[in-house]
Amino acid sequence: MDFYPDLWYHLPMSVTESDIYAAALGKLVAEIRSSKGLTQQELADRLGVAQSTISRIEKGQVTPNAYLLRQIASALGMEVGDLSRMVDEVLERSSRAARGAGLSSADPGVPWWKIAVGVAGFSGVLGLVAYAVGTALHEWGKSRNRSE
Repeated sequence: MDFYPDLWYHLPMSVTESDIYAAALGKLVAEIRSSKGLTQQELADRLGVAQSTISRIEKGQVTPNAYLLRQIASALGMEVGDLSRMVDEVLERSSRAARGAGLSSADPGVPWWKIAVGVAGFSGVLGLVAYAVGTALHEWGKSRNRSE
């Protein structure tokens, strides 16, 4: 799995929870799109947007509005609620990975990603997110295969 090492360059110096969400959503969309054999251009054509819009979403540079998010989910063969739950699961897995690596705070009021960004930088957090996406997609694939 590759992540986007240049993503940190496009983000504000003070990383927010919204930035972490956008990175998780983008990586998930990129991996699902790729697993379906679609190029960015093909997904963009299905959605009626520019390829650069898909690229920016996948890099976490923008978060799609509710309408476009629903369209993306549909084009990827899922409901928007399922995609949203997948992002939440990726963030939870990222949090567990960060805690396992000692990138967490004793203060429960400090989110895992703030500590991780401070210690490992945003690229380090992207690595955690990429790992979480990969493991989550693997688990979801295994559970789908068992239910079929």
